[in-house]
Amino acid sequence: MEAEIGAFGKQERARLAKGMAPKKISVCEDETFHPETCLVAIEPVSGFILVEKYAEHRDAETWNKAINQGAEGLAVEVIQSCSDEARGILRHVREELGAHHSPDLFHPQQELHKATSLALESQVSEALVSVEQAEKRVLEAEEEFQDYRPQSAERRFPA
Repeated sequence: MEAEIGAFGKQERARLAKGMAPKKISVCEDETFHPETCLVAIEPVSGFILVEKYAEHRDAETWNKAINQGAEGLAVEVIQSCSDEARGILRHVREELGAHHSPDLFHPQQELHKATSLALESQVSEALVSVEQAEKRVLEAEEEFQDYRPQSAERRFPA
């Protein structure tokens, strides 16, 4: 069944590519590691998987070959790539594709987090120390209150 699905996919791709109007596309590229390095490139509007292949390397040359194979027979021009800041992908996008590169959302957020997290962590630590000190003062005040024994009314107000 798996072989039949693969064969059908190849036939459909060839059939649809013949009548395809030229199109400029963006791709989302990434490298996953299960059980080995897998290069993935998806056209985000249609969800079409252009590349999904295991590779020994993840350098620019390997990415170039993968994208060229993935786009073979299709009337597409990659004009933009969105990915992490992996050097191989960046070089492949800028030098081979001559396309614009946009960073993914995760990595800039991670950089912002690095820039602000130390100051925020310091403020949280100071607040925790203040809370601990306040709780200690409350306990001391409660103990002091429990130890307080008022004098009898006779001793406080002589007749």
